[in-house]
Amino acid sequence: MSNPFETISASAVKNSWRVLCGLLILVTIQPPASLSGQQTLHANVRPTFPWPTSIETMAAANRVPGTQIQAFLNSVWRENVRTTGSTNFSRISQFRFAPLGENEFCLAVTAGDRFPWFLSITCPRQDAFENTSLTDERMGLLATDLLDLDGDGFDEVISSEFAAGYQGASTPPLYWYTIYSFKDGLPHDVSRQFRGLYEVDVLGWGYKLERLIMPPLGSGSKENNYIEAQIIFTQLKYHRKILGEAKAGLQEATGWAESSEAGLQELAISTLREINDPASIAVLKKLTNSKFQGVCDAAVAAVAAFDHRDVTGQELESKCKAPSR
Repeated sequence: MSNPFETISASAVKNSWRVLCGLLILVTIQPPASLSGQQTLHANVRPTFPWPTSIETMAAANRVPGTQIQAFLNSVWRENVRTTGSTNFSRISQFRFAPLGENEFCLAVTAGDRFPWFLSITCPRQDAFENTSLTDERMGLLATDLLDLDGDGFDEVISSEFAAGYQGASTPPLYWYTIYSFKDGLPHDVSRQFRGLYEVDVLGWGYKLERLIMPPLGSGSKENNYIEAQIIFTQLKYHRKILGEAKAGLQEATGWAESSEAGLQELAISTLREINDPASIAVLKKLTNSKFQGVCDAAVAAVAAFDHRDVTGQELESKCKAPSR
């Protein structure tokens, strides 16, 4: 499959390690907690501009001043303050209208406090709007988040996140993508229909990144080993999420859990929480005794999720903040 993702990845490989480090330093701001992950809000509001109903009117809508788009989205988010728990509305950085389905023209924006950390999709639904927030940690051009991947004339929406989670300035540019189609204003995960994209832009980019990183860091370095583990982690996620191999990564995660490094223990938790198996839960319970508080917190939350309950602050306080820790 040929697409803009492949072009971006290939050109990035040509950059020097110094340039790559510079790019990594830029991604030090965490996404707003109230808007991370997938969330859909319903809003009975009215835009101050004509909403497009055809390809022809969509072109005109894409020339609407950004201030009007911002004001419209503020009204959507304002109506849902009780749901989001936030009155600090993010400033949009890019916007465009796109055809996401039959007679379904939706507004897509990237937004965030300082960087476009989330992707917002707003679609008309009868006399109201459905607004879905998705992660957008790759922070690329909005045009590459909206692609007609199957050639049916309608765009799919591509959400992105750091494959192994955000770890500060040293986070490698290794991303996991979730692909959505929209119907009646609501997102539907169709990632498994686009295996080729993952082979090129997730697995393929991992191999390129590995070749880029190896010479500067040196074989066997602690930093290199951790990045290698993240690449393996992402490959195993592909086997679980796209190929449907439910227990892929169980053996590797068990090994990471026994490491003395917090980063590898966190990779273990991220893997094990996606594997519903007694062996997986048993390893997670062991990790609740980790000397690293962040690892303990994540392990306790993962075990609670398998029990179909939310972890409480009191539970975390008692299990992960003991004097012995």
